[in-house]
Amino acid sequence: MMNLAHPGRLLAALLACAGVAADLSAQDPEPVPKERNPAIEARIDRLDEAWKDRRMERDGEAGGAIIELSEALDAPIHPKDEQAVRNALAKVLTAGRLRPADRIECYELAAKGLAKLGDEGAKILIQTYEKKRFPRHAEWAPMRAALVAAVGASKSQVAVPFLVERVQRGDEPAELGAAGAAMKGFEAADEKTRKSLVEILARRLAGFETEAAAPAVNQEQQLNLNRENARRMLEAVRTPWDASLEALTGESQESGAAWQKWFQEHKRAPWPKRDDG
Repeated sequence: MMNLAHPGRLLAALLACAGVAADLSAQDPEPVPKERNPAIEARIDRLDEAWKDRRMERDGEAGGAIIELSEALDAPIHPKDEQAVRNALAKVLTAGRLRPADRIECYELAAKGLAKLGDEGAKILIQTYEKKRFPRHAEWAPMRAALVAAVGASKSQVAVPFLVERVQRGDEPAELGAAGAAMKGFEAADEKTRKSLVEILARRLAGFETEAAAPAVNQEQQLNLNRENARRMLEAVRTPWDASLEALTGESQESGAAWQKWFQEHKRAPWPKRDDG
């Protein structure tokens, strides 16, 4: 048994105990409040008023309220408050006058807030994307890419088939880049999910490389268009997709073809569990 008669030893023991207690305390989750927070209701009211401004002159105020409501989700929150925040953020995306395509800051902030709500947030974001409130026009590509990124940021399993669909069938560079980049957030997912994501990313990346490397054929205008389109896609997706592939596998490869080869060689082997970075 340790001799604690010496003051130095006693102090060391007390400090050690205090450190253990602090560590245990840090691990304990904060309790969910038993009462609703009136400040949250006030912020929602402020957001609602600002967002309904028909002249759209109070978007700065609305953005501030969105940030405050999103930050409220970072700590335990009463279930009814969480529902109210979710509805308020969803309303920004789905209601009110459509802001011009070069004024999407409030939409982006609301999408990021909803991403904190896991499955429920992901569902709202996917529905917003699919209802095409934000048109499939070039000027709206950044907003649609932001929705895709937010779906991925939810890290919900609900997001996986949505992201897979975007990577497999997407034809807009910004959305494709965002969908593949979002897959990086699933580095701690189960092995089956990670393998399916790696297979899809590697296959599409290799496909773009093959099309981009095709020689120009003057008499075959469509082949030339495919080549130029593939080059645009590669420019948008290579860096974020490589980062996702590395996060999902813990490996590094130089090309989509190399990733495909690596996957074929390792798809039946067990993959070590990855930490959520």
